[in-house]
Amino acid sequence: VDERLPSGRVTIAATHLENRTKSKNRMIQLNELLANIKNVDHPVVLSGNMNTSGSDLTPTSIRRELMKRYG
Repeated sequence: VDERLPSGRVTIAATHLENRTKSKNRMIQLNELLANIKNVDHPVVLSGNMNTSGSDLTPTSIRRELMKRYG
């Protein structure tokens, strides 16, 4: 317990969202994390690497790269 904090405590949550996936999957990961901390009744510090790229960074293949370039 720390008297300098209004509630005497704080929760620190750190994350590293997956970057080798589509952005919609990072949103799923983030929503799950937020659901886990939303009922904490004292201050929460959330930090980490959110990998907020709007790009599709899923692992690729030669076929996929050819399809992206040539249809």
